Amino acid sequence: IRIDAANVKTFIVATTARDNALDGIVVSSLASGSRLTIAGSHFEANGRDGIRVLASGEATIAGAISSGNHGNGILNQSANMNVTSTTAANNLGSGYVVFLAAGPLAIESSAATGNALRGLHVNSGSTARISNSVFTSNGTGLENASGTLQSRGNNTVAGNGTNTSGIITALAGI
Repeated sequence: IRIDAANVKTFIVATTARDNALDGIVVSSLASGSRLTIAGSHFEANGRDGIRVLASGEATIAGAISSGNHGNGILNQSANMNVTSTTAANNLGSGYVVFLAAGPLAIESSAATGNALRGLHVNSGSTARISNSVFTSNGTGLENASGTLQSRGNNTVAGNGTNTSGIITALAGI
């Protein structure tokens, strides 16, 4: 699935994208005011990333599974992205990636498990916020490479090759 149109509202519900040569879905032209919503969908065994968002705008992912991809489960380059009740598992890259000053990426009540590289990778200049989520059995559970990684403090990060790398700051609640 490829989305190249700007200033659109796209809804992907109860869809499976499997065994594609590149990505399960790639979004390359969202613009300010554009919205992407993915709900109850599966992205499996794709040649690169399960979900790849390369453009700005708003993205919401709920109840999705991105598993067994040859790249990352979910990659966010520049959208404001909210991920809830989603699993990124057994990918050859990382479960979740935020980079190139993307974000913020918010992950709530989600899991990253069995990913070869990292459960969550935050690249330089990017921001990720995590709460009530599980990061287990990854190469590295949480990796902050000079970005901003904030945690509510109620996550499970255990059983990874390395549990954490880089600075993780507390995210205060109300």
